[in-house]
Amino acid sequence: MIEEWEKQIDEINWSGTYEITIENGKYQCNIEFEKPISLPKAKSTNQSLIKKIKENTDHTALYKLIDERYESSITSKYNNKRTDSFNSYIRILAFNYILDKEEGNYDLQEFFKQFEFKKLVEKDVVNYTNKYIQYHSEVGKHKREYLEEHFKKIKCIASDSKECKKEANKLTEEEKEAFNNSKDKYNVHFEENFKYADFKSMLVENNQCCYCGISLNNLYSLREKGKISSKSGRGFSMEIDRRSPNLEYSKENCCMSCYWCNNAKTDEFSVKEFEPIAKGINIVWNKRLGDKEGDKAFDNIIKFPYDTYKEKIKPLK
Repeated sequence: MIEEWEKQIDEINWSGTYEITIENGKYQCNIEFEKPISLPKAKSTNQSLIKKIKENTDHTALYKLIDERYESSITSKYNNKRTDSFNSYIRILAFNYILDKEEGNYDLQEFFKQFEFKKLVEKDVVNYTNKYIQYHSEVGKHKREYLEEHFKKIKCIASDSKECKKEANKLTEEEKEAFNNSKDKYNVHFEENFKYADFKSMLVENNQCCYCGISLNNLYSLREKGKISSKSGRGFSMEIDRRSPNLEYSKENCCMSCYWCNNAKTDEFSVKEFEPIAKGINIVWNKRLGDKEGDKAFDNIIKFPYDTYKEKIKPLK
């Protein structure tokens, strides 16, 4: 049975759900952190503590377990973003490496062995975004297949799924070593450019959408009034978004976004291009919260975050 919980952690009011299951005679407690931000599910098999949770009506044992798992859930989300960032970064570099090679004269293993960090420049990103899809054509078919085959295996190195383990096992020991070494180098780079403390602060303290300006309190108010139509389960918390989607996750390149702006911006629009769309979303929210119509609703109750659109995100050094 799924139960709800609420607790203040780090001076933030958190809420979520928990469920106790039993398998092969052993208990497992699954904890979900849902508001103000969705975190990866936390699991515990601490039998004595879970038994106390079942017996303890004042939730003392449950709150102890939540405290224990809170930091690990944020760390898990941080690690997920680090992996996503590595995949974005390395895919662009590898694509440009293959793009410059003659047909059949490319070797990603060699590319990873020689892997050194470089600043992503506009040309790298433009090449990837404008030319990658063209590799559906016969001209680039073999290069694209080569890239996809290797990246499927690379992305599986750190995964525990059975399907991914099969893919990772297709790598030679030399390939695994080369790929893992490059990832180790990247981890150091990532932690320097997006410190865990900055990530956590952004995640739990920023409760306003950087694009349209709506806050979590505004969203909760709209939900209570039945003026939110999302059926996906998203929209209860802010989501971390890359302003420039083809660059890495970093303190400068990330902000907190509402589900609707994150979903609408996708990987297609630059921040500046998205501004008029965000203004339209701001108008809708203000109309739902107030009584003004049309353009008069813009920037009325929910203030538009003009500062977001003054910044220009640059590639990391």
